[in-house]
Amino acid sequence: MKLDDFLVDIFYFFHNSSKRLTDFKEFQQFTEVEEEKILKRCPTHWLSLEKIGNRTLSQLPALKSYFASHEDVEKPGKVKSINKRLHDPLTELLLLFMKFILPIINNFNTIFQADESKIGSLLPEMDHLLRKLLVKFVQMKYVKATNDLRRLDFLDSDLQHSDEFIAIGLETREALQTHELDPGTEQKFFEAVRGFYEAVVRKMLNKFPFDDKILPHLSVLNPRKTESLTYGPILSD
Repeated sequence: MKLDDFLVDIFYFFHNSSKRLTDFKEFQQFTEVEEEKILKRCPTHWLSLEKIGNRTLSQLPALKSYFASHEDVEKPGKVKSINKRLHDPLTELLLLFMKFILPIINNFNTIFQADESKIGSLLPEMDHLLRKLLVKFVQMKYVKATNDLRRLDFLDSDLQHSDEFIAIGLETREALQTHELDPGTEQKFFEAVRGFYEAVVRKMLNKFPFDDKILPHLSVLNPRKTESLTYGPILSD
């Protein structure tokens, strides 16, 4: 099950059930976590996933205790599957990794949701985000040696960081040591991390307008660049 599907399952388990919510509050009090609501995923996927993931992390002790104590925990069904996922160390590790990486992506999104026009800074911000993501799983020497990052073979495992150096965040590293995973489970985690990085970069390259002929000339609309501009034709043959 995908992580976001799992988070949705938790929300809908409690949705419209006052009894379950009341019972859950008792477990929040027992585990001494803040009495916060379980959030629902919104259409703005990355932004909502960050909020939901962080909320689930903060509620993890209460959620684990609630589902482990549920009367249906041994019966086939939603309670058993959610409980199993909550007690899988991979779940906490992936939530911690999302807590680390999603703010970087969402910062880019929020820049262009501001009221003022940001079109003049779109290209440099796209380049900055691409580079920032690449260096988290691709060795710096290969990123620096590539003039056009869109041509970098980021899928080549020989170019990527080892598991020891791939960026997953300090909290995730500490949790990884605490859980003392078996080699197979640890490998599964790092495969998921690499898969995430590769998927995000691939999506950027496929969806972002890096090849737009006009964008490089729109720095005239970026207040930070106006003092160092040289003007030329917007379109050339």
